[in-house]
Amino acid sequence: MTLLNNTEAVYGSETGSRCWPARPSALTPDCTSKVGKAEETARTALSWVSHEPAGTFTMLRTNAQHILNAARQYRTSQCETGPTGRSVVSRCQASAYTIAMAYPYLRAGFNGALEGR
Repeated sequence: MTLLNNTEAVYGSETGSRCWPARPSALTPDCTSKVGKAEETARTALSWVSHEPAGTFTMLRTNAQHILNAARQYRTSQCETGPTGRSVVSRCQASAYTIAMAYPYLRAGFNGALEGR
């Protein structure tokens, strides 16, 4: 959990994140570095459980994959350039929300594993 705590302290999460959808910085390059760090942290979490059987750490694996998908979507939709189309903005806001929630999602996944979920 040190990885999550330290990274969350530096990059913020939830409403404290630069990627929180209601913040002006959510669809700017200011959020992009946070996207990369959330993606890196999700990959690290997955690497820690990669040797475990496929049916274990389900919540963690699901949440980490959700973060990786959001990071990919943020990049492919070019969210950092201030998108204008309603559907693109909606996708970008959803991706930014997931990135802002990355550390709580990963923490919930680790806690779920400890509880057998």
